[in-house]
Amino acid sequence: MKVRNIKALVPFKGYVVTKIRFEEIGAQINLDFDKRSGPRCPHCEERLPRNKVGRRAVMDCPMPHGSIVYLTFPTVQGFCRSCDRYATTC
Repeated sequence: MKVRNIKALVPFKGYVVTKIRFEEIGAQINLDFDKRSGPRCPHCEERLPRNKVGRRAVMDCPMPHGSIVYLTFPTVQGFCRSCDRYATTC
């Protein structure tokens, strides 16, 4: 299967698609942070300094033909100076 414009299907704000893999049971989409913006505080949208870095995998709604879609994306926990609290991106 050839994918031409995944952003038209689902916009991933703040992330870029690094890899798409199709298998018999479904698809896996790997995301990474967009280097132009980086991780942001989910409360105030300020840049979030990296304290802990991790990776999450979630199962998304099925595609129209019934296959499962797995999304993997990076997470960052950091201390937001504007909010004066710890925040985790997701």
